[in-house]
Amino acid sequence: MRPIDLARTYAASRYGVISLEALFDFGVGRWSVDRMVAEGALRSVHTSVYMFVECPASPTALLVCLTTYLGPGAVATARSAAGVWRMKVAPPDLPQILLPRRQRYAAVRDAEIHTTNRIAPVDSVVESGVPVTSAARTVIELAADMRGDIDLGDLIISTVRRGLLSRSLLESRANELRRPGHAGPKRVLDALGRLAPGVELAESVLEDKFIGLIVGSDLGMPVMQHSVCVTGASYRLDFAYPEVKLGIECDGYRWHSSPAQLDRDRTRKNSLQSIGWTVLSYTYSQIVDKGDSVVAEIERTYARLARDVIRFSGPQEDSMTSRLRTR
Repeated sequence: MRPIDLARTYAASRYGVISLEALFDFGVGRWSVDRMVAEGALRSVHTSVYMFVECPASPTALLVCLTTYLGPGAVATARSAAGVWRMKVAPPDLPQILLPRRQRYAAVRDAEIHTTNRIAPVDSVVESGVPVTSAARTVIELAADMRGDIDLGDLIISTVRRGLLSRSLLESRANELRRPGHAGPKRVLDALGRLAPGVELAESVLEDKFIGLIVGSDLGMPVMQHSVCVTGASYRLDFAYPEVKLGIECDGYRWHSSPAQLDRDRTRKNSLQSIGWTVLSYTYSQIVDKGDSVVAEIERTYARLARDVIRFSGPQEDSMTSRLRTR
C-alpha cells in the first residue's frame, strides 16, 4: 500500500484529520503534502493539521482538529465531551478543550480553552475516535457549568444507566478533585448524596430481577416500558397491566430530597391517577430481599382492580378473568 493510502486509512478513523507529523511518519513527504493541498485533496485546517476532503466537516471532526493542533494531553471537555458521550446536554457556543496547565499552546480563536493541573491519566480517553475527558470527569466538569438545561441528578442517573460510569467511580473522582473554589466536584457529591441506595445497579439488571419474580408467580407477563398519554403529556411505566390500569415502577434510581424531582414525581402520579391508573413502586431492596411480598401485593392489587372492571363492564372471558381464576 502506498504511503498516502496508509495515511488516508489512518485518518479515516479520525474523521479525516491528520497531522503533518503523522503524514511524515507514513512516508508522505512535504512536497507531496503541498501538492495534495494545491490539488484540493487535502485541506489545511490549522498549522500542521490537515483533513482529507472526502471526509465531511462536522463538530466532531472539529474537536479532533483542535486536539491534534493543541498537542498531546488536549481533550474535549464539558459540553463538547458530553456530545461525544451522547449525553443529553446542549452543545457549547464554541468547542471546549481541556489542557494540562503546564502545556504551552498557541492561541485559538475558534475554541474555549480551559487549563488545569489536576488531570490524571484516568481522566483522558479516546471515545469514538475523539480525545475526550472520561465520562466521570465530563459529568464533574458539567456540574461546574450548571445552566438551565442540565438537571445534574438526571444526568448522573442516565449516565449510570447507560453503563458509562458507576456511582462509586464518580464519587471517588469527585472526592479526589474536590478543593476550595471549584464547584463541580462538590455539586456532584451533593447530588450523589440524594440518590437512592440502588443507584449503582443498572436499570436493566433491576428490571431483570423483577421479571424473574413475575415469571415464578401466577401473574402473566406485564407490558414493559408502557407509555400512557395524559392531556398531551406522555408518561412511561416500567411495567404495566393495561387491562386493569395497573402500573409498576422499579425505583432503583429514585431521588431523595430533590425539590424538582419531587415535583415531577407528584405531577406524574397525580396525572396517572386522574385517569384511573394505580401505580405500585418498589425499591431495589424490596425486589431483591422481599420478592414474595412484592408479588403478593401485585396479585392482590390486580385482583381488586380486575373485580372492579368486571363489576362495571360485566363478565368477559379474556386474560384478565383467566388470571383471576388462578387466585
